[in-house]
Amino acid sequence: LVDKAEEVAEKDLQIHQKDKLYNELKALLARQPGPEVAGQLRVYQQSLGERERQMSQMKSELSHFHTQAAEYKHEMGRLGKELRDVKMKYFEQKKKDLAERERIRAERAPAAETLALEARSTLTRFTG
Repeated sequence: LVDKAEEVAEKDLQIHQKDKLYNELKALLARQPGPEVAGQLRVYQQSLGERERQMSQMKSELSHFHTQAAEYKHEMGRLGKELRDVKMKYFEQKKKDLAERERIRAERAPAAETLALEARSTLTRFTG
C-alpha cells in the first residue's frame, strides 16, 4: 500500500508537471500569429510591391519632368535673347528711318520756305 501511495504521488507529480508544460505551451501558441495574420501579411506585401512599382514609375516621371523643365528654361533664355536682339534691330532701323526722313525733310525745307515766302509776298494785306 505504501508503494502504491508513492507511485500515486509520483504519477500526481508527473501529471502536475505535464499540466504545467501544457499551460506554458498553450500560452506560447496564443502569442503566435495565426493563419489570418499570414494572409494579412501576404496582402500587405503585395500592396507594398505595388506601391514600390508606383514609386519607381513616379520617380522616372519626375526625372523626365525635371529634364523637360531644364530644356524649357534653356529655350526661354534663348528666345529672350533672340527677342532682345530683334527689338534692338527694330529700334536701330527705326532710328535710321527717322534720320532719313529728317534728312529728306531738311532737303525739302528750303524749297518749301521759298514757296511760302513767295505766297506771302503776293498776298494783299489788310492795312486797316
